[in-house]
Amino acid sequence: MKIPILALFVLVLCVYIQWVAAGFIEPQNNTVWTIGSKQVISWNTSTYTSDETISVFVSEDRSILFGYGPATLGNFTIIVPNQLAPFKGGMIHLIAVVRQNSHLFDGFTTNVNIQ
Repeated sequence: MKIPILALFVLVLCVYIQWVAAGFIEPQNNTVWTIGSKQVISWNTSTYTSDETISVFVSEDRSILFGYGPATLGNFTIIVPNQLAPFKGGMIHLIAVVRQNSHLFDGFTTNVNIQ
């Protein structure tokens, strides 16, 4: 079965647009955070409705929850907690989990360096 080149292009473009549409605006990949500093975690809200909620946490220690609320909110302001001291000089993976009516809907991640 041959797939027309235009159809393949449209499929790849749709996947790319979805990938770009969701995700963190801040912090960008490999941003440096200092323990005790004030930071803003923000994400693209264009694909979310009032049915979705978001949780943002640290993959390496999921007890560190940075925020939970409507995905349409678009940001949380945090103080980088002392709980991240074991990761000082290293990297953490910030993860966002989006749920729609309590079911997994979307997710995205970025790396943050801790100082």
